[in-house]
Amino acid sequence: MPEAEAPIVLTLRRGDETLELNTPVEHRIASDLAPRQYGQVAVEGLEELGTQAEMVAIPYARQFRITGQSCSLLMLESEEDYRQFDIKPEDDSQVIRETAAAEYIVQKLDEVAETLADPKARFVQWMSRLPEVLPQGFETSEQLTAAIEKLPAETFDVGSASLQVQDRTWESISESLREPLAARDIDYDAIMAEAHRRHAAYGPQDALKCASSLVELRPGDWVLARDVAFSAMDWGLNRHAYYLLRRVSEARPYEPQTYLAMADALQSLGKHDLALVYYEVALGSTWDPRFGDFPRIAATEYLRLLRSMERGQTPTELKDYVAARLPQIEERVQLADSDIVVIMMWNTNDTDVDMHVIEPNGEECYYSHQRTLQGGHLSTDVTQGYGPEMYTLPKAGQGTYQVRAHFYSSDRNRLSAQTRAIVKVFENWGTDDEKLLRRTFTLGGQGDVHEIHKIERTTGPKPPKYEKPKEEAPVPAVE
Repeated sequence: MPEAEAPIVLTLRRGDETLELNTPVEHRIASDLAPRQYGQVAVEGLEELGTQAEMVAIPYARQFRITGQSCSLLMLESEEDYRQFDIKPEDDSQVIRETAAAEYIVQKLDEVAETLADPKARFVQWMSRLPEVLPQGFETSEQLTAAIEKLPAETFDVGSASLQVQDRTWESISESLREPLAARDIDYDAIMAEAHRRHAAYGPQDALKCASSLVELRPGDWVLARDVAFSAMDWGLNRHAYYLLRRVSEARPYEPQTYLAMADALQSLGKHDLALVYYEVALGSTWDPRFGDFPRIAATEYLRLLRSMERGQTPTELKDYVAARLPQIEERVQLADSDIVVIMMWNTNDTDVDMHVIEPNGEECYYSHQRTLQGGHLSTDVTQGYGPEMYTLPKAGQGTYQVRAHFYSSDRNRLSAQTRAIVKVFENWGTDDEKLLRRTFTLGGQGDVHEIHKIERTTGPKPPKYEKPKEEAPVPAVE
């Protein structure tokens, strides 16, 4: 509460000009509503700072009875209730007497400004909130915390790069798109068709500039943001993909596939130490069972990175941490090497996309037949969206292996984005001769089957003879 006759000072700045207005307070209005009004203004300012100021916002909200993020309408009925929940009104009063809201807000804003300038501090702060925002909590080891502490700030700076496009003119946009763009009512298929046209004519940066129009006009559509991120990865623009995926993860932290995709993008950028931390985030919580074998699949991808670091193929400042973590992840994965590994995930929720691998003897590995005579194995069928699913074959016989994706079903119509998938096909996984093929593709509609890749093996034993049971579903035809 200001002293009597205290002036109100308002400082205005425009460029290099400064104007200070000094107005004395000539009248003080005595009202029971004044303290509560002060409390309302204080709580609103404190709550805007989120977790940065919650230890002060909560006492202010309780003391002045301000409902919002910090205080609900629930009123305790007895002294016993206050003792049970360890709420002491006198403590709230003490906090308010010792902490002026305006000064505290300025202090915290200065701290936030320092954090914004330090990418490591921002990242550590984000990780510190994970136990609160993830449904099953989040656990990290002392070893990981110590490893992160050793990393320099530049490890966490992914950097930014503006898109350098060649085609900027309004006249170059097709007439069929001009009117919808002007009305901010654009069609997904039309924009993506234009993006692919620009990719062919001018390159990936022009393509992403076009596709990003979808995100700009529908910033709250996280399916769409993930879709455009997948496109960016497909076009080799992994830095832009990372930032899109980061936005998705902040809005939907309970979907672990996003952390896996960010780790993938960071690896492609050469940010291996930061990718390692994101793999640890992906493995640091217990995820919803609907995500199938996500922990093992994430650990399989993580194992590749750790082995690359351990062999010195990937530069790292975390050699000691890698050496200690590698055997733990190897024990978790239980896969020393494998002739064929296929991993698939997709961008839409409530969607069932099935992986099918047809081996040379005609035996099909899919959700109803998850183990083959050769030793092929398909992970748990994910029927409610995102995946991932993984096929492994430790010892592959001679012949052709066909990898397909079947868009089995979707529970709702989507006008904003189509179902897109990222598939990684590894040959000789875990060996020095490992080969990786990455494919991103769109599934047109329910029942669509997409031919992803054919693997030709010229060495190895002849696959065992296989006779398909009569009741087994036929291999889906490729349209």
